[in-house]
Amino acid sequence: MAGAMPPCLPSRRHAMRTGRLAAASRRAGGLTVTLALLLFTLSGRTPMGAAPVEPGSRIPWQGGAWYLHGANLPWYNWACDFGCGAQGGVSDPAVRAALEPVLRAASAAGMRVVRWWMFEGGAKPIQRDADGAPAGLDPTVYADIDAALALADEHDIYFIFTLFAAPSDLPLGWLTDPAQRVRLAEALAPLFGRYRGQPRLLAWDLFNEPEWDIWNHKVSAEAVQAMVRELAATVHAQSDTYVTLGSAMLDGLPLWVGQGLDYYTAHWYDYMSTGNWCALCTDYAAVRARNGLDAPLVIGEFYAGPDASARQRFTAWYDKGYAGALAWSLVPERTFDRMAIDLGAAAAFAAERADTGPRAAAPSREPN
Repeated sequence: MAGAMPPCLPSRRHAMRTGRLAAASRRAGGLTVTLALLLFTLSGRTPMGAAPVEPGSRIPWQGGAWYLHGANLPWYNWACDFGCGAQGGVSDPAVRAALEPVLRAASAAGMRVVRWWMFEGGAKPIQRDADGAPAGLDPTVYADIDAALALADEHDIYFIFTLFAAPSDLPLGWLTDPAQRVRLAEALAPLFGRYRGQPRLLAWDLFNEPEWDIWNHKVSAEAVQAMVRELAATVHAQSDTYVTLGSAMLDGLPLWVGQGLDYYTAHWYDYMSTGNWCALCTDYAAVRARNGLDAPLVIGEFYAGPDASARQRFTAWYDKGYAGALAWSLVPERTFDRMAIDLGAAAAFAAERADTGPRAAAPSREPN
């Protein structure tokens, strides 16, 4: 619905989560990753057209090695940016005009990486066959992505597109039925292939905070892991774009080791300021050792508002060895939490560091 905010915001329901954090942490620690099912590991696979990403390093892209300094958009029109076309999608001239100053301000602040959700709110742009199985994409998705890439070229921005807001956004059978997992990957393969070689598309982020659905017993860890492996393998076969996943917190990371990701992402908010959840209280080396990570770690969401010592936070993530940090959010008026970013602090941080980026890619070429 154009112009609408989500009826319930999956990433921001901190009050609902707080009482469950300890139990969630224990459940996450008890879930094991079956390494025998490993299809792709970072040490053994190089994304086509991209350099290998080594643990603890910067993220290679377009001839440089970068600390990903950026922000979450995360949407302009909930469940509509990609798939509504001229009726509220990014290709709608009114939406594009509204996004122009947002991305211009982010770029001016040195925040060149923007994480943007795609199919939140039930994945409606994914077409279904008569049996409800995934069958393809609404073609307006491509028009909206093309419009977004044009904005990226204009403002020197690099996108991380988050496919799904949560596993529970999908019909359960798409996750639990191996045949339907394959069908979903096949339905998305043309999307991944169409934007092969696009310098402005840095990564596909498969799920936002999938651990909440796992820890709350909506779907099994094994089903989500199998879906992650299927999608990661398809991205790698069809494109040269990185694959990641937005973990709800550090405790979720062990679930995704060996599942085909090119780098890891975890979220951190102020209520996570104690124990093993506290990314700001530790550093990458300790997180890597504790969770067995084999790739860099980006902080994919955090608060960097004017009341949060934002510049100190930007600096802390950098100094602690993380490979990037993406603040929440560029359009606070479009989300219930109203979390704004101190863009002045972001700009001051970026001005002092030559490796924040990526920067200055060649213009995006036409899709395949």
